Amino acid sequence: IGLARRQVIGHRIEHIVPAPFDKPAVDHFRQMVRDGEPVIWEVRRDLVRGRQVEEYSVAPVLNRKHRVVKLAGAIRDLTHREEANGEGRELTCHLLQLQDEERRRIGRELHDSTAQELMAVAMNLGLVQERIEGRDAANDALISDSIAIIEQCHREIRTLTYLLHPPLLEELGLDAAVHEYVDGFSQRSGI
Repeated sequence: IGLARRQVIGHRIEHIVPAPFDKPAVDHFRQMVRDGEPVIWEVRRDLVRGRQVEEYSVAPVLNRKHRVVKLAGAIRDLTHREEANGEGRELTCHLLQLQDEERRRIGRELHDSTAQELMAVAMNLGLVQERIEGRDAANDALISDSIAIIEQCHREIRTLTYLLHPPLLEELGLDAAVHEYVDGFSQRSGI
């Protein structure tokens, strides 16, 4: 706290700890003297140069009769840790935004190209099926199976694109998107 040893040793804590932090500090020291246990707490204060975060660690020094005769302590500057945590939160937010944008992009790509191409293949197979229907039962069965597989893939892609980024999320917000998601899940799963 910027004081020399002679300004601290032998003086009452109320005269050492600057206001407005003196009341909480005195309460911590009284608790420590009463309980005989170390106390650690953080202090955040706004200074001209910015926010400062300090950790106060103080332990009682006991005599042979187990009475507190001194307090030994240290103050650690945690400002850089707090700044790093803030930067970490900003980075996490940015990464979440990038993930959301990537999900949207993948969902659009699957919906706009892959799903459409699958439906085009299903339509072509349907036309082939109409032309050769009844000529060969084995071919009819293969084409019907192929169309069913394509339709199943199409449903799965639609579900996947919906799960990647529900369209209602942007249109109506989180509440409506969650309700729609739950309704869709309930219909698909029977739960």
